[in-house]
Amino acid sequence: MKKELQRRVLKILAAIFLIATVLTPIIVIAQGSQDYGIIWSDDFEDGTLNNWNVVSGSWDIITEGGNHFVHCNRTSTPEHRRMVSKDAIGGDVTIKAKVKGDATNDVADTSIGFYSNSEGSSYYFVCIGSNGDYLAIYKMENGIQERPVENRNIKSENNKWYYIKIKLEGDNISAKRWEVDEIEPLAWQISYDSAIQYGNHIIIGSVKGQHNEEYWFDEISINDKIEEQNIPITEIVIVTSAAAGAAVLLGFLATEWGRYKFLSFLPLLGPLYLRTVKEEVFDNQKRLCMYNHIAENQPVVYTEIKK
Repeated sequence: MKKELQRRVLKILAAIFLIATVLTPIIVIAQGSQDYGIIWSDDFEDGTLNNWNVVSGSWDIITEGGNHFVHCNRTSTPEHRRMVSKDAIGGDVTIKAKVKGDATNDVADTSIGFYSNSEGSSYYFVCIGSNGDYLAIYKMENGIQERPVENRNIKSENNKWYYIKIKLEGDNISAKRWEVDEIEPLAWQISYDSAIQYGNHIIIGSVKGQHNEEYWFDEISINDKIEEQNIPITEIVIVTSAAAGAAVLLGFLATEWGRYKFLSFLPLLGPLYLRTVKEEVFDNQKRLCMYNHIAENQPVVYTEIKK
């Protein structure tokens, strides 16, 4: 009986190993795809602003907990404090950045811009603190500002880190923002489909940038992989693994041998009990005592055996 139990345990271990062997490559591939397609990035870990041209405002690099990020100070300089990237990155891309703002008696209008010319004078930008605290897409053309679309249901707060993600496809703009400690939302939260491309530079800064506001930026990246379906990586793993497992199981059950083996495997999912083999009846001391008691005290009832 012990040998049979060992064989069953080995079968369970073999099944677990098979499942892990099949699913691990799927999980690794899905997790590795998060950074696929990055064509430009700046996390400011080199401690410089070498990738940027300052248009206006006072900017510096701050170190906190070993991490570097760029900071735009509170100042009395003109509105629309910003920096423009030295590099131009064209084509359909996705921009992602980590941002934070703070203001007195207001919510900082922290912004990520795009489709900018090299001077940073004409561009579009996504703002997470528009007109108080909501999400909006703005257009700036030679000092003239417009707000073609807004979403007042998406509200932001001061002194809190957010991720902003912006998808650019020709004249189509889609964007969303979420807290750093949250899961990325599936749906885009705001869209605009009539954009003008003044250039292919990106902007970091503010909409108004009043003297009572300051901003922080980090982990800025541009990805040339446009997401057709915005599914979080954990859901990709689950969906892919489930689909692969279902396909393998259906193929297995398509054969008579497979159905027999599957039904034979089901008892492994329940309690580990074994039918006693005739030759091993007296291997157990209690069973041997019960047999001797019955043999010596016939006829005997169940209550007597329990004693």
